[in-house]
Amino acid sequence: MEDTVLLLVTLVLGTIYVSHDVGVLANKVNFEDIKFVMERRPLKIRCIGVSEKDATVEIMRSGPLPSDFKIESAQEKISDGKFRITVTATKESADLADGDTYLCDLKVNSTRLDATHLYLEIIQMYTRGANVTEGHETSLSCEPQAPMQPLITWFKDGVSLDVAPNVQGRVQYTRDNMTVTLADAKPSDGGLYSCRMDFTLYHPGQVFWENVTLQAKPYIQKWDADESLISVTNDSIVLKCPAGGYPPPQVFWLRGDDVLESSPNVTMSPFNGLTTGQLNITKATEAEFGQYSCTAENTLGKAAMPFDVSNPNKIGNGVHPTRKSPAAAMLEMFFCFSFLAMGSWLTT
Repeated sequence: MEDTVLLLVTLVLGTIYVSHDVGVLANKVNFEDIKFVMERRPLKIRCIGVSEKDATVEIMRSGPLPSDFKIESAQEKISDGKFRITVTATKESADLADGDTYLCDLKVNSTRLDATHLYLEIIQMYTRGANVTEGHETSLSCEPQAPMQPLITWFKDGVSLDVAPNVQGRVQYTRDNMTVTLADAKPSDGGLYSCRMDFTLYHPGQVFWENVTLQAKPYIQKWDADESLISVTNDSIVLKCPAGGYPPPQVFWLRGDDVLESSPNVTMSPFNGLTTGQLNITKATEAEFGQYSCTAENTLGKAAMPFDVSNPNKIGNGVHPTRKSPAAAMLEMFFCFSFLAMGSWLTT
């Protein structure tokens, strides 16, 4: 048959899309023999053939695909007498047994017009997270079991550790960057780290990401921002808890020893990435001024911060109720010195 045949085999892995257009060749196709697939990630293989209406496309692996693959087929007319046939095989989670040679077969009336082979290499991934021990070294590992060593780079919150300001001078890489070590670990180092594995040196477009967790107990941040952590008016109170930690801690608010619950005039809202990090009180009465605290808790521990909330109508000018005003302090010093002077005069 003189029909020109176009056969494409496409591998799609999550957000990774690898496509090889083998070109328009009569009854002849070629495909690169190695692709990388991450174990326990979605697997999708797509085969596209262009031929006459009665053509069929089938994906096989040492026979028909196993039953845990879902097969979908579609056909559309692209020109007179020419149709595009698309067959897609998907699987929710790739396993080691999926590392195999796949055949994409194009036939018309049981006659093979063209075929191509695809070899999938399944990559096992071993990761090791850690807990922050303040002041000590902390290491994270990301180790792909692959026939070729990828280029590995590390990130936190989307920023490369090579340029992240909070870890400058404390980062060391070993074992071809599969292990990263932070010296003098701090609670603020806790979070979700990512290792980026780049295989494009061996096959275009093959880049994978894996998350590694560094857990840290809650802590109270030094708050240098212009935003105040406490705002009090005649009838409203807003308090903000600058807590951190990983997993992100849950914040509780207390007035004295009593845990506050939401009510029409008491609400909690997000602050600093924490769902209940801000306390909002409206229509505040005299009884609602006083001692408050926020407590941040996760599986590793807790941290707390006190707030002394004063009624501005009673103390004036925002003077802290437990502190003397400058005028009162000077008057007290005057009386003190006068008393001492009088005592000295009487003794003479």
